[in-house]
Amino acid sequence: MTADLAGLMGQAAGLLEQLGDAPPLDLTLDLRENTIEFRAPLGTPLGDARPAVDHVAEVLGVQAALKAVTHGTYSYSVHGERNGIPVCALAVTPFSAPAASREDRATSAPQTAAVLRELLPWARALDTQTVRSFGVLDQTTTYLVQVGVSHPTDRAGAADAVFAGLPSTVDHQWHGSWGHALLPTGHTLNVFTTTGSR
Repeated sequence: MTADLAGLMGQAAGLLEQLGDAPPLDLTLDLRENTIEFRAPLGTPLGDARPAVDHVAEVLGVQAALKAVTHGTYSYSVHGERNGIPVCALAVTPFSAPAASREDRATSAPQTAAVLRELLPWARALDTQTVRSFGVLDQTTTYLVQVGVSHPTDRAGAADAVFAGLPSTVDHQWHGSWGHALLPTGHTLNVFTTTGSR
């Protein structure tokens, strides 16, 4: 069964609008599992990311939990539902350099929601048969949109439907496709081939 991308985007936008002044969160919509996931950007110190997870927990009405993943590595996460759709928010002890300072931030959770709503007309017109995931990365000064695609027999050409009608550069290989395009909203779209199929 194909998940409703526009419907998931609307649900995610509604959540984001309730988060207010939450720290940056990257968003991934999984069309295979019909889920919404928020994740602290890579490199964010766990202490800085915890308030974002707590914001999501408060909106969902559930409790976040700190867990040891491996020695010296911890996750702070919350799992709940919104209108029957599973929602997860997660932060993990970083392995990379710290993320950009919040003092330089020009983004916000409500602005992320606005990006989703701006993209709804494009998403509704999109042939989602090959789309597996849709994401919006909060880069603190701008947003990057990502779409993961897959096809059981035409992995190299799975990106074409997503890039249709957009100024784009795409690289097709036997094992898959990747590339970038300019969305109608002015945001950059990255498309990549994922493993597996629905």
